[in-house]
Amino acid sequence: MNLAEQKVLAEVALGNTPADLVIHGGKLVDVHTGEIRPAGVAIKGSRIACTGDVSYTVGPRTIVIDASDKYLVPGFIDTHQHSYEAHINMTEYAKVLLLHGTTLVSEAFYGMALVAGLRAVRFCLQELLATPVKVAFLVPVLAYLQNRELGLPVAPNTPSAEEMLKVLDWPECYGIEEPPYVPIVEKDPFFLELFERAMKRGQVITGHACGCLGKELQAYVLAGAASDHECVDPVEVREKARLGMSISAREGSGASDVAQVMRANTELKIPARCFTFCGDEVEFLRLYEKGHLDYNIRLAISGGVNPVDAIRIATINAAELLRVSHEVGSVVPGKYADVVIVDDLREFSISAVIASGKVVVEKGQFCIDLKRPQYPDYMYGTVRLFRPLVREDFAIKAPDGRQEVKVRVINLKDGSLLSDEKHFTLKVTDGLVNPDLTQDVLKIAMIDRYARFDKVGLGFIHGVGLKSGALASTYNPLYENIIVVGTNDEDMLIAANRIVELGGGFVVVQNGSVLGELPLPLCGLLSDESLDVAIQKMRKVYDVVRELGCPLKSPFHSLAFMAVCGEIGTLKIGHEGLFDVDKRQFVDLFV
Repeated sequence: MNLAEQKVLAEVALGNTPADLVIHGGKLVDVHTGEIRPAGVAIKGSRIACTGDVSYTVGPRTIVIDASDKYLVPGFIDTHQHSYEAHINMTEYAKVLLLHGTTLVSEAFYGMALVAGLRAVRFCLQELLATPVKVAFLVPVLAYLQNRELGLPVAPNTPSAEEMLKVLDWPECYGIEEPPYVPIVEKDPFFLELFERAMKRGQVITGHACGCLGKELQAYVLAGAASDHECVDPVEVREKARLGMSISAREGSGASDVAQVMRANTELKIPARCFTFCGDEVEFLRLYEKGHLDYNIRLAISGGVNPVDAIRIATINAAELLRVSHEVGSVVPGKYADVVIVDDLREFSISAVIASGKVVVEKGQFCIDLKRPQYPDYMYGTVRLFRPLVREDFAIKAPDGRQEVKVRVINLKDGSLLSDEKHFTLKVTDGLVNPDLTQDVLKIAMIDRYARFDKVGLGFIHGVGLKSGALASTYNPLYENIIVVGTNDEDMLIAANRIVELGGGFVVVQNGSVLGELPLPLCGLLSDESLDVAIQKMRKVYDVVRELGCPLKSPFHSLAFMAVCGEIGTLKIGHEGLFDVDKRQFVDLFV
């Protein structure tokens, strides 16, 4: 806030100038004191001028909102969110966030960086900043890392170390997004320098500490990691909270963690001040239908968390972690006028949303006009093959003379990003090993989408539940390759080829026919269409997937994390076949 803004706001607070917008009759949830008290809010421009009895700020042109019997809470802040995993363009993404009261997101756009470089990051950042959603932009370090620590090849457009260091100097940059702990404990020179520069600037380093405990955790924290969104076990939450880490309770599409994480608060009595909320990898249909951080709040409250504490977790705690609490996070004079009007603190239904002083949502409807920009050519046509695929690419040959084989199988668990190794015995027919639907063992393949490799990585997976057909996707963190899972090679081939034709997306095939698809032509990750059109297509895709027998809540997001993704273990699919994350090497399919 500059001096001119401060003077204007002071004139309103002193009663010398009328407010532009006044909310009256509501009950303010004070996240500083924990009180719920009658109070109005007077807004001038994009900021709050004063709170309490603000009737004296109403002038002849002041817009007045009657919030009688409703609650006023700060706009919600997501401390760890990947917009590309929502799969809609930034303009439509902003609409979904605002519909559910989220007014600021922590974001690095690393998926776009991985596929199309930093120019795609800059474009998406500017597109989102052109909406009422605020952005705490962070360095997309995962785009640089992209499984480097596992010894795997990186995508051709992935940013260099030098580029990552320069991003720290972007005026919009608040710090670093989730650098994993492995490069730190292994004393990687680039990561140590990146951390040091961020710390000297007073920037935040949001962490990624999956499986990081004990001595390694101590080293990670002392290097500067301030938070972790990978906690699930309440005892692990306690260990990390004792070291001063902020624990971000995630409720994504592939991982549903809030209920379990918040047991650390309700059962182990870890104070609410130790937590924030995030969505991480939540897709747009889940966002639209169930909610974003408002959904996290409802889940926390239903699990026994005090409603005021749940609101603190989604607001002031998040602002303090991201070091933006001087601008957002509470409803007080001088801060941005981000206010969510809620009907009831337990059901937590949203009546209206004000972002930067403008009413953007009323009665569940988005009420301002946002226009999508024209997207650059370099964001299209990013899915390319080394050569055309043939059916034989999906064939798994058995060792000579075998009638049956024991194989390693990825064990997918719905609601978790982790997958362990199981062993199954499969029959051999004409020298080939095929899926066994009676054991829910399907074939899974990864195909390089950067036209670098001739080989298709093949394996088997348990837990998908398909009874026929195949699914294909170009979304899997730190690879963004083509992943196909299916009951037969022919449908897998058709699904993979259709994905290439679309330039990326989600595809469902049965008996040689495409039954549903959502094109994601922007970097093979995002829709360039309106929210309404994307919703219609995604619902059809999910309907077809259910008809084919898959019970997964978010099948494409669950499958995405069955690909090699940093330290998230254990058995995964890679471009050469099965990869053991703990051993950090590809392993034989046959036991």
